[in-house]
Amino acid sequence: KECEQLFGLEEGEFEGTFEAFLQRIHPDDRDMVIEANERITEEHQETPLTYQYRIIKKDGEIAWVKEIATVLIDDEGTPISVIGFLMNVDDLKKTQIELAENQEILNKFFSRALAGFFVILNDEPFEWNDNVDKDAVLEKAICTAKLVKVNEAFLNQYRANENDLLGLTPIELYEQDVQTLKHIGRELFDKGSYYTETYETRMDGTNLWVEGDYSCLYDEKGRIIGYIGVQSDITEKKRINEEILESKNVLQTIFQSIQDGMCIINPDMTIKKTNKYIEEMFQHNLPLVGKKCYHAFHNKTKPCDLCPTLRAFETNETCTQIVPYIDKNGDTGRRLELFSYPINDNDGNVINVIEFVRDVTDRMKLEQLERDQVLVQEIHHRVKNNLQVIASLLNMQSRVFVDENIKAAFRESQARIRSMSLAHEKLYAGDSVASIEVSDYISSLVNHITQMNRSLNVPVNLGFDVDELYLNMDTTIPLGLIINEI
Repeated sequence: KECEQLFGLEEGEFEGTFEAFLQRIHPDDRDMVIEANERITEEHQETPLTYQYRIIKKDGEIAWVKEIATVLIDDEGTPISVIGFLMNVDDLKKTQIELAENQEILNKFFSRALAGFFVILNDEPFEWNDNVDKDAVLEKAICTAKLVKVNEAFLNQYRANENDLLGLTPIELYEQDVQTLKHIGRELFDKGSYYTETYETRMDGTNLWVEGDYSCLYDEKGRIIGYIGVQSDITEKKRINEEILESKNVLQTIFQSIQDGMCIINPDMTIKKTNKYIEEMFQHNLPLVGKKCYHAFHNKTKPCDLCPTLRAFETNETCTQIVPYIDKNGDTGRRLELFSYPINDNDGNVINVIEFVRDVTDRMKLEQLERDQVLVQEIHHRVKNNLQVIASLLNMQSRVFVDENIKAAFRESQARIRSMSLAHEKLYAGDSVASIEVSDYISSLVNHITQMNRSLNVPVNLGFDVDELYLNMDTTIPLGLIINEI
């Protein structure tokens, strides 16, 4: 009855023959069952034979059974029959299969993992609580526990082979820094798991940085039986991080030392970062970081018209603009030249804009002054030309007259005009539009007067003793007229 239930049959449905029994066995296991029955009968095996195989129930479900088979022998030693006791071990077998599969997966993972794995087991379990001498327990643990399992990645990290490491105690593995070992051990046993970074030594004497995650192993009584560790070699990562940090420090130094005001603006126009020079310019609105740029810099509630930073976000191009600037004293007449440079991500999208800000008020005033000077020089040039035209007209008119007194009067008028024309000439030709160097002016004027009167055949010896002196136009022209009269 129990056998029929095992096969999922109704009571009385099983024929009770060996052939019918074989039909209920999984095809892949039938030969094994036949061979087992033949062996137990041929060898007259008195010890029961135990083996497992699969059966197929009436509904098609496959189940594992365990059979204990024994042979019955008559008085002459001839096998009469085989008696088998069947037990349902389906759950147990499936659990065993699952455990085996999991163990295989675990072994593959352990051996092929890129991270280093190791297992350290104590020589005996120990309690870890406030009732024990933790210093003594820790000392024993690091001196007696053994490294029992490592994977290939762990060996590669230390450039070692299994024979170099297996069987070593923690204190032998970390003899170069016992204090750090004790600190890690205490933290691990206190917390049950511990993450840390350590600077260690390989078997060949070179050093490496290790990132380790360690977890305690416990028995059913909660005692610590060992621990497992997962480690990664982060030496290269550390080096790269140090280079990145150094680069950041260099960039920060450059950012802070540039003599122009600088800031980084987010897409929502919020100030993300500033250097000290822009903070000095807008010290009356500190702190700047976290504020909208148009509010911090221009006391506005919305972005400025023709904002170059807004255009840089929209066009992904460098933009510039001269913008008004209200300084700490409330002066609204100053001007800033603002350069907006887009900062892109790897896909070319604008993620921030960096602003360079420079006070160009004085430069603009100087440029305006230079433009005004050019204009004044042009005016003096034209006045000089007009005076020369007048002098030429007087010269032409003087030729009409024969009377020497009249001609002399014309020459005197021409000389007076020339003295004024020469003053304008010196102004537009010189470096200053406000003053004239007197010695050069007097020398040129006297030479001109001498040339005009050479027809008088009067020998003239010229000598000059004039200090270097600068006079404005209002003084120079009367001086020229006086010299002309003399």
